[in-house]
Amino acid sequence: MVVVRLLAAATWLALVVAGAAAAQPIPAPWQSPLNRDHPLVGSIWDVGAARFIAPADLEARIAASRFVVLGENHDNPDHHALQARLLAAVVAAGRSPSVAYEMWDTSQQAALDTYLRDHPRDAAGLGDAIGWDDWPDWSMYQPIAEVALAAGLRLVAANAPLPVLQAASQGGLGALEPAFVARTGLGTPLADAAQTALAAEMAGAHCGIAPDVANRMAVIQRVWDASLADSLVRNATPSGAVLIAGSGHARTDRAVPAIVRLAEPDASVLAVAFIEVAPGLTIPGQYAAFQFTAALPFDYVWFTPGTPKPPACGP
Repeated sequence: MVVVRLLAAATWLALVVAGAAAAQPIPAPWQSPLNRDHPLVGSIWDVGAARFIAPADLEARIAASRFVVLGENHDNPDHHALQARLLAAVVAAGRSPSVAYEMWDTSQQAALDTYLRDHPRDAAGLGDAIGWDDWPDWSMYQPIAEVALAAGLRLVAANAPLPVLQAASQGGLGALEPAFVARTGLGTPLADAAQTALAAEMAGAHCGIAPDVANRMAVIQRVWDASLADSLVRNATPSGAVLIAGSGHARTDRAVPAIVRLAEPDASVLAVAFIEVAPGLTIPGQYAAFQFTAALPFDYVWFTPGTPKPPACGP
């Protein structure tokens, strides 16, 4: 029995090592400065199969999916470069999805359409023209728009406008349009464990805010996810749609992918999260407990170097 276990462990280790080698053909000039020599940097983890895969495999799977959610750290330029790469792979496969951005809300769609009508290939001026004040510099996101505009893809403003989020915060889901609540499944409460985890996540991300505030922020997060999913589905082309968003919105357990599957149960939905490596965490599964509750809530994880972060909470 011991011999069998040792052989099994050796086989597993060999597969992991081989997978890691296959998954790192990118001699990337990484832009992010932290932990570039970490052993997981550049590797792609297939969560469901529990194995590493090569970038070409992920590109092929993305190209075959109707809906794709690419979850980022907003301030990591490598994440945006990889998003642009994966979108280019979809285009190279002959598909023409719409490209939805979390960073614009639906009230900006008319201005976005007007700008692109007059400047159909000008990705450089797009940020200033539409308003990019509250996000990392537009130059990080510009490569994604360049791929999209060069291929003639439609750009979509996907987020809920601020008044909608404020209404949800103050009045709950009853303050929202009933049809929107119905088609996105917002009327069905999260399971108790999921609701508790979401509220705890909001509290942790906002310096231990009071429970009632954390619960209101959890409502906002659900509305945010619902708006992104709704925009993705309603603006999909025959080739589908790709969403550029924070990694929290790419969660398959409760965020955009889950809501899209509710709206289109027969459609293929694929979620990729780009995750910054951490010192001492050299096994993909370790990131589940480190950043999430139990398991990695994505279809695939692409590990990258990190960027310096300011303290989450001041003194």
